[in-house]
Amino acid sequence: MSEECPQARAIEPIPVQVEGQRLIALRDPQGFSPDVVVSPVVFYFLAHCDGKQTLRDIKLAFARQFRQILTDDEAHRILEDLDRHYLLDTERFRAHRDEIVRAYRAETVRSATHQGSAYADAPDALRAELDSYYAPPDGPGEPPAAGANGRRRVVALIAPHIGVRAGGPCFAWAYQRLSESPPTETFVVLGTGHAGIPGCFAATRKTFETPLGSIDVDTEFLDRLEAHYGGDLCAEEYYHRGEHVIEFQAIFLQHALAGRKGGFRIVPILCSYAPEALADGADDGQTATIVERFCEALRATLAETPRPVCVICSADLAHVGFRYGDPVRLTTPDLDRIESDDHAMLEVICSGNSEGFLENLLRDNNRRRICGFPCIYTMLRTLDLKDGEVLRYAQSAMDEQNSTVSYASVAFYDAKDEG
Repeated sequence: MSEECPQARAIEPIPVQVEGQRLIALRDPQGFSPDVVVSPVVFYFLAHCDGKQTLRDIKLAFARQFRQILTDDEAHRILEDLDRHYLLDTERFRAHRDEIVRAYRAETVRSATHQGSAYADAPDALRAELDSYYAPPDGPGEPPAAGANGRRRVVALIAPHIGVRAGGPCFAWAYQRLSESPPTETFVVLGTGHAGIPGCFAATRKTFETPLGSIDVDTEFLDRLEAHYGGDLCAEEYYHRGEHVIEFQAIFLQHALAGRKGGFRIVPILCSYAPEALADGADDGQTATIVERFCEALRATLAETPRPVCVICSADLAHVGFRYGDPVRLTTPDLDRIESDDHAMLEVICSGNSEGFLENLLRDNNRRRICGFPCIYTMLRTLDLKDGEVLRYAQSAMDEQNSTVSYASVAFYDAKDEG
């Protein structure tokens, strides 16, 4: 057993305090394993399960760190416990994963997975909750009323995907502006795929169900997109199962556009790739080739669609502080600097400059961890955008250590319309 090289899965560690004790919450972005809280000692063991170190190597590292020698039986018990929670890439985990994926692929509806936790699960309560986010001083004003009032057509929108109760007013600024736009039947919703998607993009044809009703997918648009792309964009649709980024946009769309004649449909697509993957020489250009191929396919599909289509990016900005890997607690000057850097980046985004946006992040190795990068870059690379308008910018502390997420709402308008 000492020669085996255990492999941990891609799990998100989150430092937590439980009754004054520092522990590590382990969250599976893919949703195959339940959340579990472990001691720093067990997390240290798990972090060394990289598929390259043998169990003997891990035991030696453990002994150096904690001045404690693990027997083979003790190490084996830790591995068994980790595998029991599906935290290791083993045959047992893969069988569990494949069973869940098969069952999900057979379903026709993508059920709301965050109702009752991230937002109210009763329709009237949810409408009242969403109404409240429009209220001043943080919100844009009155909740939207059905029908257009003559403002310019919104062709693209960036809205946050932070928790609804943290970022509700920022969502409201985006959807207030959308509600004032002339009617649109199809919304291509690009969301950050937090779990990591091997093929970079994952679509789904499943109907999105929320407490406010159901939203059908524009399958005709998606079919043409796949034809241009030359591949099955739904092959990795499982990543939609527990991902919140499109679900949150769905409830705000339903609320903002309630009563619109003819309704609307969505084209839900998760995007997942890092700025570094597009740098010159990265992975032999494989990621860059996939991204460019997708953007060309989306551009061609939009060009041949006679009716108006709006692209919505479900994207947050900076993720900074202890929770996200920074070694120091953030101070007010730190947050002011992050805001300044974010606004400089937003200025580039508003100009429609995709390569400028990429260069902005590569310049400092994406130090602020802009998690909305893949969907924003995809939008900028696909559409001919300029003169974007920042409607709202905000920051939210995510824990007692002042770890912070920033986010913004941005609108782009049809250049053919007058102001």
